[in-house]
Amino acid sequence: MKRTYFLFFILMAILTVNLKAQTPTIDLVFLTDLSSLDLSAFALERNLSNQQKIFQVLIQPEGVNAYLEGKVDWQESLTSGSREVVNFRTKIFRTRSFFSDELGSANDLLLEDRTIDNNLLEDIIRRGKLTGIIRITLRLFSENGQFMDDSFKEIVLLNPAPTISINLPQTGSQFDVGNVPLQWTPVSGVLRYLLKANTYAEGVESPTAALNSGTPIIDDFDAGVATSINLATVTKTREWYGGQKVVVIVKAVISESGRETVLNSEPVTFELVQSGGTGLPNTVEPDANMVRLAEIVKDNVASDFLTKLKDGTINMSNVQIIDENNVPLTPATFLIVLSFLEANNSLIVSKTFIPKS
Repeated sequence: MKRTYFLFFILMAILTVNLKAQTPTIDLVFLTDLSSLDLSAFALERNLSNQQKIFQVLIQPEGVNAYLEGKVDWQESLTSGSREVVNFRTKIFRTRSFFSDELGSANDLLLEDRTIDNNLLEDIIRRGKLTGIIRITLRLFSENGQFMDDSFKEIVLLNPAPTISINLPQTGSQFDVGNVPLQWTPVSGVLRYLLKANTYAEGVESPTAALNSGTPIIDDFDAGVATSINLATVTKTREWYGGQKVVVIVKAVISESGRETVLNSEPVTFELVQSGGTGLPNTVEPDANMVRLAEIVKDNVASDFLTKLKDGTINMSNVQIIDENNVPLTPATFLIVLSFLEANNSLIVSKTFIPKS
């Protein structure tokens, strides 16, 4: 009796191994250059000739009755949702390896069902070169509907994010006030380039802070789609002089998903030299604490004051800090007040400017 059971278990084990060995497996192999992929081939229309061979489906063993379900999903970008382009189910067929252009056209690979989002497919085709993320899923079932195997492939065809950078001037370079060449790298599909520049106090503020301080000397000048210009010829909000340091950026305005998006270059700083090699006389480096004060009490007066500090128009020997009793503050007291205002800016409820008589 024990021997009979033992033989029975051996036979069952052999049968199980044999059944597993006979269960078909499926694999998906791409054949084409993915950058030239034509999704119209997934329309799976019968009798269409010269369809692109996108992939080969490898099924082993051959000759087993089965059917295949598949779908193709498309995702425009990493942040967008995935959308189904097509799904299908074949009639029952004898398993074999085949190419994608045989689906729905070969007599033994006819379709039982198919759903296509034609509007989405046409939209993708109209875009020209395919971009985005393509996902292809194939699932193999026995003729009785039992799942046997599947294969999944993902194609990522995302363009790198566009960037823009300034080639000229280079940081730290010097240019005559009447000749400041500005050149930058082109951005594909740009709508226009905007130029922004301002005077810059090195060691007192960052280049980015200088660009956003007061009224820029060049305020989003529209340069069209050119990639070079002489800054000396660009409309300015005020005159610039030799001896000044200037920070400049270039902005590329592009269209992204129907909306305008701005790409900023990294800021570049350079120094102006007056024609003949002379700079602005009596130019002084602005006092760091006065710049801090101007930043705290930002308004038209403070911005104008900060600009004049940068330009050297205001000499610090002409500036005096006094309290409500008209008593001059000592440097130590002024720093205490300055630190308090920086930490408690919300306590400032009003600001009044009284010109010195």
